[in-house]
Order: sequence, then structure tokens, then C-alpha cells
Amino acid sequence: MLRLAVLALLLVGSACASGPALPSTPPIERAERARYAADTTDGRFAQGSLRQQIVDVYNEQGNVAVSEYRNADGALQMRFVNTYTDGLKTRVDWRREDGSLALYVLNTYDAQDRLTESIQYGPDGSLRRSFRNRWSDDGLRRETGPIPAADEPFEPDSFFRLNALGEDVELLEFPDVDSLRTTFTYDYPERDAYENWTLRRTQRDGVPSQIETRRLIYRSVR
Repeated sequence: MLRLAVLALLLVGSACASGPALPSTPPIERAERARYAADTTDGRFAQGSLRQQIVDVYNEQGNVAVSEYRNADGALQMRFVNTYTDGLKTRVDWRREDGSLALYVLNTYDAQDRLTESIQYGPDGSLRRSFRNRWSDDGLRRETGPIPAADEPFEPDSFFRLNALGEDVELLEFPDVDSLRTTFTYDYPERDAYENWTLRRTQRDGVPSQIETRRLIYRSVR
């Protein structure tokens, strides 16, 4: 099954005190992403080949309403339909190409609107997987792991570091406590006029592993 990490992307513009202010950011209507293989360490993909296509469709409130993930040949992998409550994504339906429900995810948040728990259920309501997030006070670090039983401690296996825009810049994954498995780093060398990224590069253990481009289509503001 397609594994997706829950990411918090805060699409905002910023102004530089020593230079001209950025133009006011119009609402986003659609984002088109493409993921390419950056090297040949993964035998499934040739260097520079297209790996995955993603389209995010935004609602009028500026939230992603639907995301479609497709293979390089255009075949649908999964469609994610999001439900929001007070601006927070509280439910995600994973739907197949025929529209049938593969599973759904329920999210909960803390008083600072930070995602604290995500619980996956099968179409029949059976529990599949559950994840908990523990945040640093400044919101720039997140620890993620399975939700433990009531009498067990929380032991995260993924450690994220974020920038001031809420974008991931580093991920450490551990299969066991104190055992380093994989380090991912992310940088954003290209952005549009509103400071939203248009190019993201990923390295895995210091080796380029993925290049992702993004084209943002903004709504006309009258």
C-alpha cells in the first residue's frame, strides 16, 4: 500500500524588511507536481525519469480538497478526499479509481492547531494503523511514531525538522530506538513570486534521490 507521510505545508508569503515587500498572495486553485528520479540507485527508475504525478485541487478556503497520485504512465494510484472542520483536516478518504473506499484517516489536533494523532481505519471501521506526533515548543521539530498502549511509553521512529514555513528540511527514520536507519534532507532552491516552492530536492543518506517540481495555479482575484 502506498505509504504517505502526513505533511503540514503552510503556503504563505513573507516580506523582507530590507527589500521590497512580496505581492499579496492570491488563493491557490491547483498545484501540479511531478517527481523525478535524481540518480540510478533505485533500479526501478532511470536517472531523470518521471516517477509520480500529483495534482492537488484547493477549495475556496485555501485548503487541499482532493489530491490525485498517479504513476508515470498516468494510472491512478490513489485519490485522497479531505474533510475540514474549522479549517483543520479532520478526515482523509483514500479512494481507488472506481471511487471505492480503500481506507480513511481521522486526525486530531492540539490547541495550537498542530496535528497530534492520525488513525487509519478500513472501510468497515476496523483499526489499521495509528500515529502520534510530538511537537517542540517552537513547532519546528516533530517526532512521529505508533500510538502506544495505555501502559507503554511513546517511542517515535521518525524525527522531522521543519523550516519557518512549515516545510520539512530533514527526516531521520529509525527502525529501533538508538539505531539510525535513513536520513532524508530536503532543500527548496526555487520559489515563485509568493515564496511558495516550485522545486524541491531530496537526498537520502547524502545521495540525491528525488527531484520534485510544482506549478501553482492561483485563483483570479477580482
